[in-house]
Amino acid sequence: MSRSDRRCWRSAQTVADLGALMALWLEGDLRSWPGYMPGCGPDEETAHLVPSLAALNRAGFLTIASQPGEAGVGHDGSWWEQRAAVEGFVSDRTLYHRLLDAAEAADLTVAVHDAQAGVDDPAITVTTVDGEPYTAFASWLCR
Repeated sequence: MSRSDRRCWRSAQTVADLGALMALWLEGDLRSWPGYMPGCGPDEETAHLVPSLAALNRAGFLTIASQPGEAGVGHDGSWWEQRAAVEGFVSDRTLYHRLLDAAEAADLTVAVHDAQAGVDDPAITVTTVDGEPYTAFASWLCR
């Protein structure tokens, strides 16, 4: 990661600050974000989601992973199916409840880890390869 990008990320004090920086990374104004391959932008499959993801980040939902829904033969000849999914953090309780209400109204599957409310949902498989689980979102993250 460049020194300039590192300084930006280190300057963040809140989830909102991190969201603003993530939006800049998604849009190509920052080259790196912590925990992701340095100097790489979003995967090509996510390009059409960038405006929505950037808006989510600026609204207070810090996204850390996302993928569009797709199905087909993958690079290895196996059958890949992935559910549209987004994973992230929310610290604003009002936004948190608005997001949960909207997800429920849209009949979306949601996993929540909320120590304050005593909720610890299991991760959700979002990608399978030949019918076998491959990727899960909402896994518990250690410190």
